[in-house]
Amino acid sequence: MITEKPHAADGRVTITADIWHHAHGVMHQRHPDHLTAIVGWARSCPGCGLFLSAYDRYLHGAFFKQPWQVAAVIDPLARAAGFFAWDAAREGVGRHEFVWGWG
Repeated sequence: MITEKPHAADGRVTITADIWHHAHGVMHQRHPDHLTAIVGWARSCPGCGLFLSAYDRYLHGAFFKQPWQVAAVIDPLARAAGFFAWDAAREGVGRHEFVWGWG
């Protein structure tokens, strides 16, 4: 679900409290049975490669605390895509790459 564009400054994604509340409001409006969850977030950084910056890790830890929540990263110029997920102890975020099979 895409609700609003998060703010981006200096290449960083910022999720404000207003955006977070809006996302939850839209989710509950569309699915009033409350059998839904936000599984993660995504960003694209053409030419940057697959990584989470220190700020991305902060953002992931602040808003996506569940062990099943992920951060997806796409670098279309490098034809690379992957996701980052919490390790079993929730001490770090591990990288998992997808095979680029399109385009």
